[in-house]
Amino acid sequence: MATLAANNIKHAHSMSRLKTKYKNQFTQLNKKNKNAIKKINMENKKTITKIKNKYEKEIKQLKQKSQKYISNLKSKNKEKISKLKTNHDKKIAQLNLKNKRNISKTRMKERSKRIISGIPIVGTAFILWAGQEEYAEYEQWLENSSGGTIEEYAEYKQELLFE
Repeated sequence: MATLAANNIKHAHSMSRLKTKYKNQFTQLNKKNKNAIKKINMENKKTITKIKNKYEKEIKQLKQKSQKYISNLKSKNKEKISKLKTNHDKKIAQLNLKNKRNISKTRMKERSKRIISGIPIVGTAFILWAGQEEYAEYEQWLENSSGGTIEEYAEYKQELLFE
């Protein structure tokens, strides 16, 4: 039994030595791995920052190009819009003038029909009423054609009547 106990003590002692030996080897390998991982992480960070910088520069350049393009389009469109507005305003003025003439012409014809076809008493009332309308229309014409005279207004009405 003594030999068995001695053998067990020998084995325990050698096991303890092996345990410390492998523990030391493990800690050394662990340190090496940690250092290798740190080194790889540092290299990866460097490449990532290089790639980020490269793409950030490209993104900035693309933003600048797109902003220039957009500003050019805006200026071109402003010119087109202003041209369209002037043409539109001209057409509106022409249509307003044309319609004013047509409205005035129609009013003149209707008044002349009313005056001609009226009974003398009613005709007299119509003449007074038409005179008020005529005066209001004269004032409106006077505002539109600043500095016009009564003779010019009469010629204008005569043109409308004979058209």
